[in-house]
Amino acid sequence: MELTQTWFNTKETSSFDKLLGFIENLPSNLEQFVDPNTSNLNRLIEQLESKDLTYNKVTNTFNNAKIIIDKNLLYINRRLKIEKIKNRKSNVKKERDKIHKAMVICGLDGDSLDLKLGLLNKLWLNVMEFIEKATLKIINFSDNGLVKLIRKFLSYLNSLLSSILSVFPFIESIKEFKDVLEGFFNIAEDLK
Repeated sequence: MELTQTWFNTKETSSFDKLLGFIENLPSNLEQFVDPNTSNLNRLIEQLESKDLTYNKVTNTFNNAKIIIDKNLLYINRRLKIEKIKNRKSNVKKERDKIHKAMVICGLDGDSLDLKLGLLNKLWLNVMEFIEKATLKIINFSDNGLVKLIRKFLSYLNSLLSSILSVFPFIESIKEFKDVLEGFFNIAEDLK
């Protein structure tokens, strides 16, 4: 696995498709913090020598959150496809409109969504630029400068996920995993 340059694909045209695409890529984007090829989280956990804080538990928690996201996205896409196959285009439109209305209420539409996702990409770009200049080309939990940038990124991601949660409650599982990652950044800081 390589580190991702952006967290959001700007090629989608509708806010609905942009948001679903963002959610669909969320697990693989967060996996960068766990994968030993892109992060040293596993080494940090080894240093802790705790039977409660194990790398296996982290990966299991992540995989469970990923399964919840995947199952719910599959369900949404199937519902829309079944209605389309049954030639009930009006039902597909109603379903999309219902979700879109909730997106508008939460500020997840049009320029507002583009701005939020653009800010997320910019914060991640700051992280990537730091990593490219660093000796280790990974998410290094022991690099104070990098940790500071990642904290800014994760804080903004948290805000965005809170808005998305209002539309798609199944996001809670991945949001909780993000909170676990933040806990490990706290531990890393305390070890210094």
